[in-house]
Amino acid sequence: MTAFERKRYVSHMLKRIAVTGATGFIGRALVGTLLEKGYEVVALTRETAPTGFPAGVTVRHFDANAAAANPGAFAGADGVIIWPAKP
Repeated sequence: MTAFERKRYVSHMLKRIAVTGATGFIGRALVGTLLEKGYEVVALTRETAPTGFPAGVTVRHFDANAAAANPGAFAGADGVIIWPAKP
């Protein structure tokens, strides 16, 4: 399998991507880019009522400092992009 074929194969396997830090400047841009490329996006955020996400984005509460309290945050995700924020 060539590098191109491998990249294409992997991109078809990953359909739903969870993004931490999705409410930040870079996180919001990343969410938009993933949507444009056809991915389903799960935006993970510490905010209790985040706004401004495009239609089709699933928003879930996630606080890395209390990860045990968020057991389902990554449920159904095929991949995760971790974009750390300041605590």
